[in-house]
Amino acid sequence: MQVVTAREAINTIKNGNRVFIHGAAMTPAPLVNALVERKQELHDIEIIHLHTEGQAPYASLTTDN
Repeated sequence: MQVVTAREAINTIKNGNRVFIHGAAMTPAPLVNALVERKQELHDIEIIHLHTEGQAPYASLTTDN
């Protein structure tokens, strides 16, 4: 198994992708933060989640952000 950084993992996401964010205590905060850092680059991303724990910075993003 190859180990990569959060940024490297998130760089595989392309415009129009659907992203599932695991919930509860397994919410991957470093991956969520890396995804939000790419908000200017990515468009038409559908985020699916159930009961995530902690901060949810993606929840405040709109098509204007």
